[in-house]
Amino acid sequence: MEAQTTPPSQDRKNENANWKSGMDWDRMDKRKFFGYGAGLFGTVALGLFPLSVLKTRMMVSRERYGLRDTATLARTIIREEGLQGLYKGMGTIVAGKIPARFIYLGALEAFKSMGAKAVGAGWLSDAVAAGAINFGAGGASSLLTQCVFVPVEVISQRQMIDKSTRNRPNGLRVAQTVWKSEGLRGLYRGFGASVATFVPNSAIWWGSYGAYQQLVWKYVFPQEHSIRSVGDIPKDEQRQRSSLVKVQAMSGIMAGCTAAFCTNPLDVVKTRLQVSPLDDRGKKPLARKVLAGVLQDSGVRGLYKGVVPRMMSMSLWGTCMVSVYELIKRMSTIPEPVLHETDN
Repeated sequence: MEAQTTPPSQDRKNENANWKSGMDWDRMDKRKFFGYGAGLFGTVALGLFPLSVLKTRMMVSRERYGLRDTATLARTIIREEGLQGLYKGMGTIVAGKIPARFIYLGALEAFKSMGAKAVGAGWLSDAVAAGAINFGAGGASSLLTQCVFVPVEVISQRQMIDKSTRNRPNGLRVAQTVWKSEGLRGLYRGFGASVATFVPNSAIWWGSYGAYQQLVWKYVFPQEHSIRSVGDIPKDEQRQRSSLVKVQAMSGIMAGCTAAFCTNPLDVVKTRLQVSPLDDRGKKPLARKVLAGVLQDSGVRGLYKGVVPRMMSMSLWGTCMVSVYELIKRMSTIPEPVLHETDN
């Protein structure tokens, strides 16, 4: 009697790749992965949407906002525009984020899987290897996503800064206005700035998340550092479930704060580029002129307008996202095939 099994060397190779990337993309049920991902991530995005409105209002304003002004601005919007003022542009984001999320999640897992196989095992520390793989996968997947998301963001941000309480423009009306005045290029205004913002933002987030996760396991939960897979729970150690959630939450919060702080200046310039009107000659503003204007008005502090709600949003989003993300991966993983014995 002989069991049909994978050669031991191949088992070890696959195990190392799965541990570095967190999951084997080839063993993923793509329909479940995309379906669960779009629904659950869309729900999380809706819950954190008001922070995006606050961040955008702060970034485009010429007023000086301090660290404690986030709550004040929120109360002002509710008083003058009603609670719905914190949800302007939400419909546009929902409609646009679903296809963008399909692209992002699929590309992220595919790139992580390829990165794990390329890096291999043994010559890099756990934290460095996880950070490098996630950094590359996060940046590459974000680059692909921007092709879909930039027009959505251009439209939604114009809705966010509109302070009218009646006849609020819907996403379609804003898109038609932009198309008539600027054409397709108007819907992709700030594309370069978006790529320059979101690609490093995603790369830094995922890279730091992968590194922080390994470091938290090592220094905060050293007795459980022998866990072999970032995303999986060992069958004989169900007690580690609570520790895994804590590690994901701590890593997500730190990664969100790190990425938000590092890339906030880029986001300020990008946001102003996307919402600024055309000049007298019908030309869009240049990034360097927008940057110079921010520095002239507010100095270096102007580049960190909106950093508090942005850090809050990215930290909360990160904590929720990684918990949902790891859950989706476990729910979507195709079980290992049962080995059948065959006669010689």
